[in-house]
Amino acid sequence: MIRKNLIIFSLTVLITPIYAQQNLDSRAKAYIDSALKKYDDTVPGAVVHVIHKGSLVYQKAFGLADLELGVKLKENSVFEAASVSKQFTATAVLMLVEQGKIKIEDDIRKYIPELPDYGKPITIAQLLTHTSGLRDWRNVGYVTDLVNQSFVYGDGDALNVIFRQKGLNFPSGTKYSYSNSNYDLLALLVERVSGEKFIDFSTRTMLKPLGMTNSTWRTDYRKVIKNRAKSYMGVKGNFITQMPLDNTNGAAGLLTTTEDLQKWIAWWKDGKFGPTLAKLRLQHYVLTNGTETSYALGGVHFYSKPGSKLITHGGLLAGYRAITSYYPDIDLSVTFLSNTRELIIPKVADQLLEIYSGVKPLKTDSTKLKYVKLSPQEVQQKVGLYKNTLGVRTVELVIVDGKLRVKNGGELKALNKNTLVTGDDKYQFQGNNLLLPDEEALVTYKKVETLTPDSTLLNKLTGLYYSADADTKITLTVYKNSLRYTRNGYKYIYLRPSYKDGNIVGFSGLDNGLMVMFDFDTTRGDLQVSMPRALGIAFVKNK
Repeated sequence: MIRKNLIIFSLTVLITPIYAQQNLDSRAKAYIDSALKKYDDTVPGAVVHVIHKGSLVYQKAFGLADLELGVKLKENSVFEAASVSKQFTATAVLMLVEQGKIKIEDDIRKYIPELPDYGKPITIAQLLTHTSGLRDWRNVGYVTDLVNQSFVYGDGDALNVIFRQKGLNFPSGTKYSYSNSNYDLLALLVERVSGEKFIDFSTRTMLKPLGMTNSTWRTDYRKVIKNRAKSYMGVKGNFITQMPLDNTNGAAGLLTTTEDLQKWIAWWKDGKFGPTLAKLRLQHYVLTNGTETSYALGGVHFYSKPGSKLITHGGLLAGYRAITSYYPDIDLSVTFLSNTRELIIPKVADQLLEIYSGVKPLKTDSTKLKYVKLSPQEVQQKVGLYKNTLGVRTVELVIVDGKLRVKNGGELKALNKNTLVTGDDKYQFQGNNLLLPDEEALVTYKKVETLTPDSTLLNKLTGLYYSADADTKITLTVYKNSLRYTRNGYKYIYLRPSYKDGNIVGFSGLDNGLMVMFDFDTTRGDLQVSMPRALGIAFVKNK
């Protein structure tokens, strides 16, 4: 009897974890199916691939690869990896570091002297972690005639834009700001140090050894790629094709499948790149103010979430989305590739983390927060327009029905006289400045005046301007109590009066989908044009 009970107990011990695992897998499958069920055979979609503790949990394709022909996506469909490519470029650089051919703190101008001297070295580590301050060459291109989808950029074109920039977004090492210029320069660095073409080097050292047989680097956007999914922009019933007209490599350029990306994650997990690269890959960069960035040397974000650390990177190019996420504490990997922008997968990955870790994310319960009542004077002091000192965004606080609100947003409630919240957003005040999170740090917003220009000011600002950095001309004319501009005689864009700060007046607008700020110095007659990731592009007025 004792022996029989012992056998039953032993079987129970063995079987219970199996049932528990199967239950988790079933929950994960059901969740993904539910989250992606609307991507049927009438719309573009995605391929999702999930592995937990070495076992396949989920691998499924949703939606169409080609809307015109009605071809369905398959599990081996090929997509643009977009910025997920950066992991491979970073690894190529770290291999050269391991071989002793370069040092992580080397000045990049030691290898690429064509890059302007900005008065302080820009290191290889700063390029790898987006702390160089270099303007994103793609965004600089948005104020030229040669924007994406109208001009096919090659590596040489991208480098020419980078080498023309006379200024930085910020002094190197002082801030994190994502810029594709960093990684296109790193691809050139690999070529000059290794003596091989970047594509040849990365294929020889990574794609082939890992068995990534369905992956290749883009060499010609017109090349026929077997099983490639087309890229789409829009919504159901109103999609258009939008394939990347691009022949650059480094910041992007990898064509791949979810299965090949799982091979990439597994190679790192199994330690096959060796201990030196494994350590370097997850090493963060420390800014001059002592803050550690989440973006690591290996071209990945590395940080903690409730339930596990996370090694991840996403990508977005034309209509393609991509992501790799690995949760090392629970050995869970998620790879995702899509041919439509509207699908946001990080939420799905985070839900899988919750399922497998059993740890729910900490959420602020606004009903349990203790608010304080500000005096009418304290409220009035916070009303006004605030301008990002290192960006193009403005935030306006107004009083509506006696309550302080973000214009076109929610009500602000005070935790104390200098900290107010709306939803999960926290607004911190320091004197006349407002502090808001931006990427990986708090950014200062300075209180400014709302601009109401008169005809004298508007006429003073009109004329022809030229930028050597962007190599483009723009014409500004008066239009409906404001300004509009054209680039080289076409594409009129209306500018909205924005702010006044001393002798600086700002007008804002949308150009190619990006917010653009035109900052005029009314004393000197200077103009600087800024957009996300490309700040302070100088324009000189034709006298």
